[in-house]
Amino acid sequence: MRVVSAMAHQDDEMQCLGTLLKCRARGDTIAFVTWTDGIAAALRAPGCLCGRA
Repeated sequence: MRVVSAMAHQDDEMQCLGTLLKCRARGDTIAFVTWTDGIAAALRAPGCLCGRA
């Protein structure tokens, strides 16, 4: 079976990761489509108040 994960953001597939892993385990082909490029996302340390006064 062919499975397409269509999400707005690159990390949104984490919401259905269990299902995607089950699909992959049974031999399905998985494709990912995202509508954003992630340019607005920033990696920060947990609890960091970077850029806040």
